[in-house]
Amino acid sequence: MIQSLHIGGDLVLNGTDIVGIFSDCPGNSALIESYKARFRLKNISEGNSSFVLVKKRSDPLIYYSKISAGKLIKRLIKANSGGS
Repeated sequence: MIQSLHIGGDLVLNGTDIVGIFSDCPGNSALIESYKARFRLKNISEGNSSFVLVKKRSDPLIYYSKISAGKLIKRLIKANSGGS
């Protein structure tokens, strides 16, 4: 079962709502700009390092996080493997 994921601040996302976790790097700039045009954005921190695309019901949303994409993915894997 997919667990929740803390992405910074006081925000915790339901793992089943997560569509993707991406690095906020120059190589993804076109992807980010495309998403900005189509989805609502929630910037939860200064100095963004990653963004998480979620779909709650039928409302896609992007959350920016200062936590790296790699770290967020590791947290999600650890939570899903039963690690603490």
